[in-house]
Amino acid sequence: DGGAPQPTVIARMLERRMTAFPGQKKAEDAWRQYFKPGMRVGLKINRLGRPLVYTARELTEAVATGVMAAGVKPADVIVWDRHADHFGPTDYKPGTGRLGERIQTGGRYDAAKMLHASGGPCPLDTTVAETDVTVNLPVLKDPGGAGVTLAIKNTSYRCYRHPRQAHGGNCHAPLAAADHNPLKTTTI
Repeated sequence: DGGAPQPTVIARMLERRMTAFPGQKKAEDAWRQYFKPGMRVGLKINRLGRPLVYTARELTEAVATGVMAAGVKPADVIVWDRHADHFGPTDYKPGTGRLGERIQTGGRYDAAKMLHASGGPCPLDTTVAETDVTVNLPVLKDPGGAGVTLAIKNTSYRCYRHPRQAHGGNCHAPLAAADHNPLKTTTI
């Protein structure tokens, strides 16, 4: 396998976690606790460490499969990250994914929805407004200014136009401010 992610192993690990966390016996019941038919679900990936470190496509597809098992239509699952230039080289391509999910770039911002950060206002990415909930699928990284980061920074900062404006004070106060934003998020 050469160290490549194994889709069946990832799916089993995710299923175990999804049933254990809410105390369900069946994975479908666990997914239905969080997702309902008619919802629009954003899967926020991170590709900043490409070509080697980015959200594994196998994990994204396992989450999309679970969300769809809860009754969400494939076209209502949006896999996204901020910039088009972050898509290469990865195995994510904008368009329709293997399961029927939409894969798209963000990079369009709503000036009416702002994070007021230490460096000034940061408009919210409109992809967030298209969804009812954002599922965070981050990667562990060390971007320098904030130290090692993972979950909160992926959704809080990567959903805004000018995330660097929110890096003052080693991100402590801006992270708290970004966490109280209009996003409805969950991290898997």
